[in-house]
Amino acid sequence: MRFHIFLLLSLGVTQLNFWMIMSLHVIIFMVTSVFPIPGGAGGAEYGFLVLFGHYVTDNSKLVLAMVLWRLITYYGGIFAGMVATVIKPNKVSETD
Repeated sequence: MRFHIFLLLSLGVTQLNFWMIMSLHVIIFMVTSVFPIPGGAGGAEYGFLVLFGHYVTDNSKLVLAMVLWRLITYYGGIFAGMVATVIKPNKVSETD
């Protein structure tokens, strides 16, 4: 959740309130839970653009922030899961 703060700071947004950004992220998470499609595709992006558009006034930076946010938060988990399925677990030996 704190990723939003670092993402917005990297784009030059300075007027940030940690608790407000955290609350906006929770709202986006709740919106994506309403949509019955994988990852709330479309709803999450629209929610991000509407809610964080007040902080990032430049449209190109806002779209860049949205794409980076979506790549890291949603697709990053998918790729980490793909790697986790390939790694074989260690055998647990039973001790008496």
